[in-house]
Amino acid sequence: MDAVITLLNQKGGVGKTTASGTIAAGMATLGKRVLLIDADPQGNAADMFGLDAAPHFHDFVLRPTPVDVLMVPVPPERYAPQGKSAGTLDLMPGNYETRSINDGTLDLLVLLKKLIPLQARFDVVIIDTQPTPALLHSVIVLASTHVIFPTELSRPALIQVRNTWNTLQENSALRVSKGLPPVELAGIVPWKTRLNTGIQAKHHRDLGNAKTFRGKLWEPVALRGIWEEAATAQKSIFAYAPTHEVTEETAWRLVNKVMEVLYGEPVRAE
Repeated sequence: MDAVITLLNQKGGVGKTTASGTIAAGMATLGKRVLLIDADPQGNAADMFGLDAAPHFHDFVLRPTPVDVLMVPVPPERYAPQGKSAGTLDLMPGNYETRSINDGTLDLLVLLKKLIPLQARFDVVIIDTQPTPALLHSVIVLASTHVIFPTELSRPALIQVRNTWNTLQENSALRVSKGLPPVELAGIVPWKTRLNTGIQAKHHRDLGNAKTFRGKLWEPVALRGIWEEAATAQKSIFAYAPTHEVTEETAWRLVNKVMEVLYGEPVRAE
């Protein structure tokens, strides 16, 4: 397993599910064996691909359920252009039962331990998370190698970027104390942006100039209706509109940035 990537922000509605699903779909299309874990009680990652929410993540963490029962293959026609994928995408759905994982007696390394047997099976694990900070965030971050912060360019969202950064630092230090490498902040992705507005342009400049995040600000994802159209069709943007300019210029750029962070150079599907 090359990486466990978590999409994290303590504010809701900033694009975590869309970003995690898009990255998972793109990497699978490019040939990676990808597992997408839905660790948000809302269970929206499953709906993104036309699948049902289920307590599979809850059972993975808390019960000795055979892992094959908990992973649902995503049909390539739901995530890949023309239904043609060089890799595979499996989903571990979540639902409201995910909330009960936040038990004070929980072993903080439980998810890390549960993922170890899957190392030969998947190249990348991507985890979508709930916005509300909880013990589960620590469990997830301790199992992660990389974190991506999706965010809107609004004051409330950027405040939560700072708060999420502080949480990440605390849990990364805890990883180090247990003999594990620190978690890497791969990047910050501004989502649903309108940079032609003065206030969003200012927030974007301020985020880019912040010493803490120097070099970590990725290209923004503009507010465009095609994202909602793809979500309504329950497909990734690659499957729904493979030749659309947003797919070509934005969605693939996001996937390639992740590939560059992990493997040193971007890889673009032909």
